[in-house]
Amino acid sequence: MSSQDQEFLSKVVNMVYAQMIHQNVNVNDLASSLCMSPKQLNRKISAITGENASRYVLRVRMTKAKTLLDSNRNYTIAEVAQLCGFEENSNFTRAFKSFFEITPSQYRKRP
Repeated sequence: MSSQDQEFLSKVVNMVYAQMIHQNVNVNDLASSLCMSPKQLNRKISAITGENASRYVLRVRMTKAKTLLDSNRNYTIAEVAQLCGFEENSNFTRAFKSFFEITPSQYRKRP
């Protein structure tokens, strides 16, 4: 991966993190923040990662969730969901399970 691609993905990740704070994770807003159309953003992320923009954004959010579950056991699942930009715990659990094939609760209980 070129340094330009790494820099672009780093910028995308930082913007996704910023959107997560406001619980407004949206590919259209992300594209607008990057001065791109959603279609351009999708093409560029797909060319770099092989995933569409929505899937890549979900990957960023799920990676953050996994990090939060690992790093601080004081967070409840609901708090982790909220910190990752999910308004509904059920949506967070469903997304986490589809990504890692295990629920957040099961993930936390593993040895």
